[in-house]
Amino acid sequence: MNRKALIFIFLLFLVFLAYSLPLVVGVEEKGDVQVGLGYNVWMYNWEDDPNCVDVPFLGYYNSDDPIVLRSHVYWFNDLGLDFVMVTWQGRYYNPYVDQNCKLFFEVMKNYSKKVKACIIVEKTGNETNEAEIYDYIYEEFVMKYPTVYYYYKGKPLIIFFSVDSTIFHYPEDPLQYDPRFTVIKMGVYASDEWLYQNIYYPGKDGNASDKTWQGESPRCRHIPVIPRYDDRFITSPPRNSTYYVDPELTWLYDAEWEKAINAVKNGEVEVITISWWNEYAERTNIEPHYDYTALDKDPFLLYNKTKHYIQVVKGLVEAEPEPWFYNPQKFVFVVIMGVACCSLAIYISKRW
Repeated sequence: MNRKALIFIFLLFLVFLAYSLPLVVGVEEKGDVQVGLGYNVWMYNWEDDPNCVDVPFLGYYNSDDPIVLRSHVYWFNDLGLDFVMVTWQGRYYNPYVDQNCKLFFEVMKNYSKKVKACIIVEKTGNETNEAEIYDYIYEEFVMKYPTVYYYYKGKPLIIFFSVDSTIFHYPEDPLQYDPRFTVIKMGVYASDEWLYQNIYYPGKDGNASDKTWQGESPRCRHIPVIPRYDDRFITSPPRNSTYYVDPELTWLYDAEWEKAINAVKNGEVEVITISWWNEYAERTNIEPHYDYTALDKDPFLLYNKTKHYIQVVKGLVEAEPEPWFYNPQKFVFVVIMGVACCSLAIYISKRW
């Protein structure tokens, strides 16, 4: 075989590698770290609510307004979220919220491009039968909105908020599970699987950093982030004690996301939840709004930070490509294609 043929074979094989190895090795894909956001649908005629001092960018809205829900769904998709946790308070205990949940899922079905939704069960009054709750959520949400409902670990996700729960109590009345669902307990206790918040920053402003009873985070491959906590304005009904941290929105949200990003880098988490979209009483709301105490008065301050940090997280979790020679199928493919290229080059060189 002459020198021209060898050069031709070498060049042809390089071209093959350039075009085929990205397919064989696998282009790096985004990892499976999921980002969720809490969402309330109980808002109704709250213009004069003394507990709420921040004003939504959209104005004081009702949660049964489909135009508002459509705007929220647009924002959820723009943020790059994976799922929304929609608060539900029983079929009969709060029928307004129940109907708004269904309306929200309907809007999601029509307008959400990627974001999914799941139910988070809060207070349900006398509706304490877990089996009935599971059946209702499965029939009214999972089955009716199969393209919308969020699945976690291969099953539809349902979350029970443990704080002031009327369904289960620790430890004498544990939560009953249902095999159709992935069931998560979420709250602020050491026994909860997912934490609603974990704002332990000793020496920082506010007194909520002293709440060390919440336990370690991340746990169960989950970590929460929260922009602020401030319940000092809740007067109806008044609380026995008040907590606050970073009322001016100058450091906590960045610190929370930094902690979450480090956990992602260390491979410790697969879910990040944001507390909350529109929790105005405790002032954990990241929805665009006019803030009462923030130093930066940009109504999109927290929204833009959220979008940025989600993009950072999604960029961090690219899967490590497996070397092609470790995979038997990829190895055989490369060898066969290499032999084919060499054979073709030899054939061409003989006719050259």
